[in-house]
Amino acid sequence: MVCAKLAGIAALRDTENMKDHGAMDTVSFVDAGYTSTVDNKNAVRVTKGAINYLARTSHNFIVIEFGDGILGEYGVMEILKDAMIQKNIVAHVGCAHDPPGALELARICDQIKVPLTVIAGPVTDNSVGIDFVKQRLKVPGFNAKTSGKEMFAYIKENFMRNVKIRGV
Repeated sequence: MVCAKLAGIAALRDTENMKDHGAMDTVSFVDAGYTSTVDNKNAVRVTKGAINYLARTSHNFIVIEFGDGILGEYGVMEILKDAMIQKNIVAHVGCAHDPPGALELARICDQIKVPLTVIAGPVTDNSVGIDFVKQRLKVPGFNAKTSGKEMFAYIKENFMRNVKIRGV
């Protein structure tokens, strides 16, 4: 597994945390010379560069973390709307704070044609939220802090078979 942090504010702790959890290589928008992706018109280009850099490895997949939500100012929406990037999305873990946020996330993902594989975030802090996500959105909800291994096992089992990293 290789990982990238491609939106948000520069924080070395993010890529170091990825390494602590098994990433063999990491890259961030900081490696492209940016301290933030806020109002950055190059977020898509930087994302493609990071994917192409990590695609040179022999690993099966890239985990990408965005330091903001789809509606934030860090360029995540533009990144996810890019057709070449979309072709490479195998699984997408979306995070929501509460049930209305989960509903809106699902609506936006459907609108921009990005799959929503799993919902995580504070909405999954209790069984009521997890049940809401499963029943209303028809995707599983996992609390990444308490059930991270189970979430990854679910994704691996259901979406990662025969995955090959490709450049964009």
